Amino acid sequence: MFFHSNRQWGDSLDDNAAYMLAIHETGSITKAAEKMHISQPALSQRLVKVENRLGCQLFERQSKPMRPTQAGQVYLSWAKDALSSEVNMTNRIKDMATGSIRHIHVGTSIPRGSCILPEVIATFQKDNPQCIVHIHEAGKPDNHNALLLNETIGFSIFTPVHAEQTIFVGDVICYERMQYIAPKQWNLEGVSGKGRPTVDPESIGSRPFIMPPEHLKHASVVKSILDECSAEPPIVAHSCSNEMTIRLIRQGVGASISPNTFVLEDGDETVSRYEISGVDAHNPIYCNYRKGHRFSKDEIEFLQIAKEWVAAHHLSLHSVDAC
Repeated sequence: MFFHSNRQWGDSLDDNAAYMLAIHETGSITKAAEKMHISQPALSQRLVKVENRLGCQLFERQSKPMRPTQAGQVYLSWAKDALSSEVNMTNRIKDMATGSIRHIHVGTSIPRGSCILPEVIATFQKDNPQCIVHIHEAGKPDNHNALLLNETIGFSIFTPVHAEQTIFVGDVICYERMQYIAPKQWNLEGVSGKGRPTVDPESIGSRPFIMPPEHLKHASVVKSILDECSAEPPIVAHSCSNEMTIRLIRQGVGASISPNTFVLEDGDETVSRYEISGVDAHNPIYCNYRKGHRFSKDEIEFLQIAKEWVAAHHLSLHSVDAC
């Protein structure tokens, strides 16, 4: 059933969103009117005005409880977003008016955090511009544990450190896999299969290789993989940082083996990434916090965004093979 559209600027859709949602939630104009503390005739008039404004019926009147039409479903979806946006906007303005600046302190492994956290922080900041995020290096056990014990950080995330379980709680947030990263210009012919192309150990042993920094935990894993593959590639450089390793690969100096959490940009046109045939090395990456720590609302939201990022990039516990 369609109505003649008669748009009145005084009848804001925003003003009526909560009332229409109440009708949907209760399934009745009478019950919705009671919930919103207005009379049933007044709510009926609001509904008719909105429908006239949009030129279509939002609810099937004959059904008990009242069900939204297809147009009504579209409107209700918008109404939920509009109310949520209004709440966020109101809170942001209140924070700005009161000068309420909030802080959260997060520990991370710098190589992993540098790759992952910028997107997480950008998403978090959109709805929390008054909250300052402090990032602390927490990739080594001693430093990591001291930061948690001193409550310098509320929690750590994307770190290979599994904190002492008598004092801390350590939850696996994802798994990382070791991958062979080579210059795109080499045009290696990887064998395609499930996930990324695969290279055999012989390809690794015959190509120039960049050893990762010895202070990084995965350096020993790389050596173990080379030993396992009986690969003795010609070493052309010993890198001082993950950033240096990636830049050397981009310049075509050599290849290296690195956790996939260090290099996640599929759009990088200068490097190619491969699984290594016969190697199934993957390591747990943790979120750690002190037992009894009471998470703030900001910390909870930050962690939720991080978990959504993990799921979107197929690094979740149930997607190890897709990493």
